Amino acid sequence: MVFGPTSLSDVSVTGQLAVGGQMILADNGINVLGSDLELQPLRQGGISFLSGLFRIDSTGNIVANGDAEFAKM
Repeated sequence: MVFGPTSLSDVSVTGQLAVGGQMILADNGINVLGSDLELQPLRQGGISFLSGLFRIDSTGNIVANGDAEFAKM
């Protein structure tokens, strides 16, 4: 256990990594408990997926470089 600032390089975690007790990184998934997962909540930049194939900029514009299929639920 470390109870203070720590700098790490090239870290490997076997199992899961819990951050603050509410965010868990494990087995190809990101889970949050009790709230929504927020990406870029400060809106200082956009979000790019798959090397730019799908992008959301900081103003909410969406660019998809490919076909889109929507299923009615």
